[in-house]
Amino acid sequence: MAGRQDVRWHSANPAMAGYGPIRARLSLADLLLQLWRAKWLMGLIIAVITGLGVLAATMMPERHVSSSRLYVRVGQQANLQQVVQGELDMMQSPVIAERTLSRFPLERLYPKLALARSKALSRNPASQRRVIEAKYLARSVAAFHDTFSAQTKAHSPVVTVSFGHQDGAIAAEVLNAALATYLDYRLDVVGTLPVDAVGAQLKLAETDLLNADDAISGFLRANDMVDFDSQRIAAQALFGALTRDQSRLQADINATTQKIAKTRAQLAATPAELDLLVEGGPNQRLFNLQIDREELLARYTPDSQAVLNIDAQIARVETYLASLERAGALVRSGPNPNFQILRAALNASEAEAASQAGRKSDLAAQLAQIELQIAQLNALMPNWTTLTRNREIADLSVRSLAERQQSAGFNTSDASGEIAAIRILEPAQVPSIDLQQRGLIVLSGFALGGLIALIVGLMRAVTRRGFATAGAVQRTVGLPVIGQIRQSRSRAVAKHR
Repeated sequence: MAGRQDVRWHSANPAMAGYGPIRARLSLADLLLQLWRAKWLMGLIIAVITGLGVLAATMMPERHVSSSRLYVRVGQQANLQQVVQGELDMMQSPVIAERTLSRFPLERLYPKLALARSKALSRNPASQRRVIEAKYLARSVAAFHDTFSAQTKAHSPVVTVSFGHQDGAIAAEVLNAALATYLDYRLDVVGTLPVDAVGAQLKLAETDLLNADDAISGFLRANDMVDFDSQRIAAQALFGALTRDQSRLQADINATTQKIAKTRAQLAATPAELDLLVEGGPNQRLFNLQIDREELLARYTPDSQAVLNIDAQIARVETYLASLERAGALVRSGPNPNFQILRAALNASEAEAASQAGRKSDLAAQLAQIELQIAQLNALMPNWTTLTRNREIADLSVRSLAERQQSAGFNTSDASGEIAAIRILEPAQVPSIDLQQRGLIVLSGFALGGLIALIVGLMRAVTRRGFATAGAVQRTVGLPVIGQIRQSRSRAVAKHR
């Protein structure tokens, strides 16, 4: 009865002094029921926090992680854990990072750092150059260590080394360079040749040689070439031949121009037509009469009648010819052969000059095209030189290491002593995109959202005033529940308002 009075008092006046609030005794079924009633609130919390996790995962910069594994072989008397830890410390040394970064231009690995360094160098005097370069070298080493990892499991001789970068090919190349640098640095520190170190370096050198060949092949394919050197030599030879042809053609053009000028001068001084005498007719009659008179003088005297008669005829013909000459009937105009010859020579020279002008234009176009090709080849020359030099260095390294391996072999005695031997199980390869970390972020967001939603649901179930079920009332007040009346929806809404 007292319990029932406490319930009525709590409902009527919970602020009355001397009484405390009655907490409902909830069973597991009551808690589950309260959680089910708060399902929409919990779902909203899970959705919001999971969405934040998805947003964080999508905003992460894309990163490719390349990895490799090393096998550490120690002697029977050496402590494996201590030796492996020493190798891990050596791998994570700043010396390894600095020597590895020195093999690559900063613009290729960390473009933002390179841009910031260039701006700092341009803003500061030359006396501060070393300080600025040292500062950005330290930043690049820190960036290298942020994505470089060397770790192992307990009591395991296998060391896993990884490096992450936005470019998967760069990640693999940098990691292989770091392994080679580590082996060289280890050789300097330990002072003796580790077991199979030459073989490991030879594998790395062969990998570098293959990468150099692939880089050259990609360069040639990208620029649509078969052989850069032969194409460059052919372009220069063609440019020389076209230049010589252009010089000879210019000399021919100058000679043709002078010839045309000379022909035009001669043509201007030569008349186009000539005056020609008319042969035959009265002239021929006069000539015949004069011959007949000479024959008559051979037989007759000049005062003979026959001679006088022919003289009279000659006088009449001469009088007739004189009248024709005064009238211009004996002269006619005709084309001048010399003028025609000069005119034909001028036409031929002008045609030759036009042909030479066309050839000059074609040669100029060809020269412009070959000059553009040579300029493009010259622009690609530094990249080609770098690629060929890298291949020559890699080839020389492979030859040298192969000779060392063949002549000296391996020193396997160190494996039984205190000096560990390092073997590279597999070189670094070009990785795929690192989706595992993004998936972990999304999964962590979902798990965190579920945990927070569960806590909120439990707090709501525990702190909610009233009883969820008739069993909760019976357990709390210790009285049997005879019946229960459900609240209508309209009254519940009005009460809520």
